[in-house]
Amino acid sequence: MRKAQISLEFLVYSSIFLLVFIIMSFVFSGMAGAETGKSNFVMATILGNKLLAYMSTSYYMGPDFTAEFELPANINGFSYDIMIVKGTNSVFVNVHDTAETFYSTRAMYFGLDEDVTLLPSKKVVVGMRRDGLCVSQDGDCQ
Repeated sequence: MRKAQISLEFLVYSSIFLLVFIIMSFVFSGMAGAETGKSNFVMATILGNKLLAYMSTSYYMGPDFTAEFELPANINGFSYDIMIVKGTNSVFVNVHDTAETFYSTRAMYFGLDEDVTLLPSKKVVVGMRRDGLCVSQDGDCQ
């Protein structure tokens, strides 16, 4: 009888410990996911503001000024895209993570003649032409 009681107590304590371990795993997993989302938003913000800074610099430097920079391959391991919308003069950075992290900012009127979508791992050329700002990954802003 004593051995049965010890075995039963061992099973009860082991079950309680396992349950606490599982609950703690879920809690820490959720915390890690939230931190990843915050980090993705910060990186998207940096990337969007970097593009906006290049656009503003090129615009104020005047015609025949061209600058270029390289976009990173990913944001914390997630794919992303950047879109510049002509009508609203907005820059959107969309990170394709589980939370669909999204950053947007509005800018002044740059005179873009069309919407622009920028893809990761490519060079971005930003230049000021006589008819307005040009943002491209094809290198045709010369």
